[in-house]
Amino acid sequence: MATANAEFARLPLARDHEDARRLLKKDYGLAKEHIPENWRVFEHPRLGAGIVYQGFDAEEQPSFKFKSLERDTHGKRNMRFLFGKTGTLTLGEPGGPGLVVAGGEEKCAVAAAAGYEAITRLDGEKPLDKKMLDLILAGERPARIILANDHDEAGAKANRASAEAFELAGYPAAQIRIVEWPPDANSGFDLNDLAKSDGTEAVRAALEGAPAYEPKIPPLDVWDIDRVFGYEPPENDKFVGDFLISAGQLALLIGPPDIGKSRLAVQLAFELLLGKAKWLGTISIHRSDLKVLIIQTENNPRRVKADFASQLRGCSPSQREMVNRCLRIHIPRTVEDSALGLDDEVNVERLKKTIRAFDPDLVIFDPYGDFFAGENENDAMQTRKTIKKLMEVAQSHNPDTAVLLVHHARSGKAAAAGAEGWERGAFGRGSKALLSIARSQINVIPGDKDGDAVIIACGKNNNGRRFERFAVRLDDQSMRYRPDPDFDFEQWESEVNNRKAGSNKKVTPEIVKMALESLGGSKMKRKLVEKIREVTQCSSTVAYDNIKKMIEKEELFETAGSICLLPAKKPV
Repeated sequence: MATANAEFARLPLARDHEDARRLLKKDYGLAKEHIPENWRVFEHPRLGAGIVYQGFDAEEQPSFKFKSLERDTHGKRNMRFLFGKTGTLTLGEPGGPGLVVAGGEEKCAVAAAAGYEAITRLDGEKPLDKKMLDLILAGERPARIILANDHDEAGAKANRASAEAFELAGYPAAQIRIVEWPPDANSGFDLNDLAKSDGTEAVRAALEGAPAYEPKIPPLDVWDIDRVFGYEPPENDKFVGDFLISAGQLALLIGPPDIGKSRLAVQLAFELLLGKAKWLGTISIHRSDLKVLIIQTENNPRRVKADFASQLRGCSPSQREMVNRCLRIHIPRTVEDSALGLDDEVNVERLKKTIRAFDPDLVIFDPYGDFFAGENENDAMQTRKTIKKLMEVAQSHNPDTAVLLVHHARSGKAAAAGAEGWERGAFGRGSKALLSIARSQINVIPGDKDGDAVIIACGKNNNGRRFERFAVRLDDQSMRYRPDPDFDFEQWESEVNNRKAGSNKKVTPEIVKMALESLGGSKMKRKLVEKIREVTQCSSTVAYDNIKKMIEKEELFETAGSICLLPAKKPV
């Protein structure tokens, strides 16, 4: 080794050799001042004059590679190792804008001339071996890695293989770049061709502008504290409540069958777009400029038309135009329109195309079971697969799209009792994996056995405060849910927990009739409830229950939203 080093040191410099200088300028775009000082000229006994390049292996043992100045009949410069059989050549100063990995000594030289540290294997256009990768990454890591092999299939393969090798060795994928060659470049185009045609500045620009490497399997996005504290949250990512429904997040709306979940979701969409201050008169709305897409599989055009007509009652032409512009709903007309399971790639593609075309801010999926990818909602793996697919579909065009997923809850008193207490998170049917993935959960709970009253409670809200439970009732005239501030939660808790109520607030048929007579013998149900409560101090729940029982016994009659005393008012 000492003899080899001594012999190399005695060779003349390539920058002082006229033929070597001419070759490097003409064929590689290297000016005299950019020819490395340790490139030497050697007279090979069979191949004639050539340049000797000194490299080192991972153990820092030297290698000396010879390439002739003259080319053979195929246009290639003959190559021989004079000492050693492998190793890498490194040029330029470390600690600069990045490390360039190229497939040739002369390419490293033009990269070094452009201000970069550069490295190449001496034995061809191949990825660096593991020992050399470990050596590069053991000390102060380069600011970025720029892969700049030739513009051909072999170069592309070498670039990707090198990128994967650096990534596997622990270098951040986000800091790896691959040079993008001009679209009209010939096959085999490289850094030397760029230096010849456009100069060193063009080489620097190509290296600086190299696009990011995109790994086949991307790593997790991990942040340091500087990035965390440098993050500026968007000002308009809170849609409803205290991040109850927000940009990019999954929210759940859960309730037992036939309780009105779909109507509640539709009312949410309309109240967002109509500029209402609060959803259901209770939960704050922060955005009224959203585009909302409802993908549902259960309701036909007749039902949807009736629901939409109710929501639009009393709206101005400008409000109607706002809804027409910003709301879309899927209405199934065929079997394929109703069967949208995410285990079918055709469904996945149809849904993605639909979402890309409309570009919504909020997508409502109703109901979850019709999109489930699998056969068992209790299976955690199938649940996670489904939600992953669902979010990929919803956010295929915009990662900030919010998702509201309507889902069935368990039925019965026990489920209702648990929906507001310690077990509130387990209200939904199926695997608990769904709850763990979602950022918020809105529980829709029967307020009585007939479902006339509905309790809205918070199952979870990871990104904000949980809202206080409240009760709503469906207004017979507007077909909208309105708050019931007088709902008797004590009475409800007693019923669902099979306990005796704390107080006996009795309402008799005679009191109901007397209250109705005082109102003129015919009045809207809500007004009658107010009058009964004024007389008896009972809760609205008790008043509604008694009115319903009297209607069933034909002691009262209901027509066009009004309650009547006279039999003549009974609908035919």
